[in-house]
Amino acid sequence: MRRLPYLLAGLALAAALYYGVAAPRLALAAIERAASADDVVALAYHVDFASVRQALLEDLGPRAAAPMTRPEAGPLERMATTLAQAFGVAVGTLVGTTVAELVASPEGILQLLGGVPLRPLLGGAIGRNTVPETFARATTRYAWPPAFVLRVPTDDGSDATEFVLRPRGWVWKITEVRLPAGR
Repeated sequence: MRRLPYLLAGLALAAALYYGVAAPRLALAAIERAASADDVVALAYHVDFASVRQALLEDLGPRAAAPMTRPEAGPLERMATTLAQAFGVAVGTLVGTTVAELVASPEGILQLLGGVPLRPLLGGAIGRNTVPETFARATTRYAWPPAFVLRVPTDDGSDATEFVLRPRGWVWKITEVRLPAGR
C-alpha cells in the first residue's frame, strides 16, 4: 500500500513531462508532415485560426497608430498630422485586416512554414514546397507563459517568422504568428 502514492506521483510526473516536453515536439512533427505533404486539412487541426487572426490584428494595429505629432508643432501642423494619422490608421487597418485574413488561412500558414516572405505570398502562387529545407534550418525554444516557439527563417536568412504553439486542451496548436517588422 505504501507504493501506491509513489506510483501515482511517478505517473503524474510522467504525464507532466509528456505534456510539457514531448507534446509540443510531437505537434511540431505533425505540422511538418502536414506542411510537407501540402495537406491543409491535417495542418488545420494544429492551427487555432481565430487566435492567429486576433494576434495578427493586435500586432499590426499599433504599427499603423504610432503617434506622429511633435510637441513643438503649430496648430495647423498638428491638424494636418492628425488627419494624416487618421488616414494612415484607416489604411493600416484595412491592410492589416487583409494581411491577417490572408495569413490566418491554411494556405497562408503553409506558405509561411515554407519560409516564403509575405510579399510573394500577397502576389499569388509560389511554386514548389520548401518546407523540409526550411524546417531543417528552423530553431525552437520554450517560452513563458507556456509556449513553444518555432522560428522559421526566410530563404535568404535575413528575417524569420515565429510560430507560437500553445496548449489547447490536450493538443498543442499554433496560436500566434509573429511577422518581422520589415515584411
